Amino acid sequence: MAALMKPEAPLWPTLWAFTLTTCALVMGSAGGPSFLDSGELIAAARELGGIHPPGHPAWMSLAPAAEWIPWGAYGARVVWLSAIFAGLSAALVTRIASRWLGASMGL
Repeated sequence: MAALMKPEAPLWPTLWAFTLTTCALVMGSAGGPSFLDSGELIAAARELGGIHPPGHPAWMSLAPAAEWIPWGAYGARVVWLSAIFAGLSAALVTRIASRWLGASMGL
């Protein structure tokens, strides 16, 4: 049974994916509402309201956590929180890929 288990993949690709994705999105962010539904999303996050369908329920339940970021305008904090969520998503995909493909890719 132990022969079927894969060795633990290294953590550095996951950390790099999170860091690079988050930094790139924060550096390229508008710092507030800029295009399409961004203003509506920021207002709904601030007031704990709903938005037009499909409503993005997972994002709407997590976006009020932007209050915990201690600096910047609320719009910028929501943008930074979205960048952190994107970085976590990239890290998760990288972690899964390195576990599945790690030995064949030299990771």
